[in-house]
Amino acid sequence: MAYWYQTRLAQVGVRAGGLIVLVLACGTGTILYRHVHAHAPAQATMGELGLCALLVLLLVIGSGLLFVGPALWKQVHVPGRWSVEFLEPAVMEPHPTASNVHPLPHPADTIRKYM
Repeated sequence: MAYWYQTRLAQVGVRAGGLIVLVLACGTGTILYRHVHAHAPAQATMGELGLCALLVLLLVIGSGLLFVGPALWKQVHVPGRWSVEFLEPAVMEPHPTASNVHPLPHPADTIRKYM
């Protein structure tokens, strides 16, 4: 049985979608460039920061779809030690009591010992 992402149509479609997203990123970058360089240097506005965040998001999504393609949906084997079903609850050690705690020596005693 072939998964949907293994078909030729899915491979071409996902990579074409990535290319379209990168073209949108190019347009967003052009708009941002024109907006930033149209004015004298100043603090970035919230709109400019939002365009920057959108540009980064579009670049990451577009490059992931274009270069990795449908393999993004590939199933990955997870070892049993990382599975939630096999995790055991953490065992907590009891707090040490005063009877089995050895206090550190006073610094003056340590100095006298080595003099």
